[in-house]
Amino acid sequence: MQLIAGVFAVSRDISQPFSNLYRIGELVREVPPGKRLVTDYWTMNGYVAYLDKPAYCVDMGKEISFVTWGPDMAAMQDNPHRYTVGLQNFFEKEGLQEVYMITLGSPQVLDKVDINFSRSFHLQLMDSREGAIEKGSDLYLYKITL
Repeated sequence: MQLIAGVFAVSRDISQPFSNLYRIGELVREVPPGKRLVTDYWTMNGYVAYLDKPAYCVDMGKEISFVTWGPDMAAMQDNPHRYTVGLQNFFEKEGLQEVYMITLGSPQVLDKVDINFSRSFHLQLMDSREGAIEKGSDLYLYKITL
């Protein structure tokens, strides 16, 4: 039984990546030069690890370099409109009309997390990297405009 399970696990590991975070650089290269790139809390660690620079975290509303397990995270998770509020504040503060966002959230997941997000902005899915073994570790690149 263990041999069969082992063969299945190894074959799946060869054919599919466990996570697509290692491909974050591919999506970053698709962002036009001079355009702002943001991310969300759960994607930020991958962003920082592969790009070696802090990221503006939309749902935290600030630039950060690592995940923190504290009151900020609890407050973020309790906010049902964290993407909407975070991006509205970012657009206002930066004086922008357009931004690119890399996230682990598919369009369906983003709608579940913040129902106002797709109603408040025009979201255009530019590209994705799907097919990871770990559910929830596919990557999506959005162009977001007011």
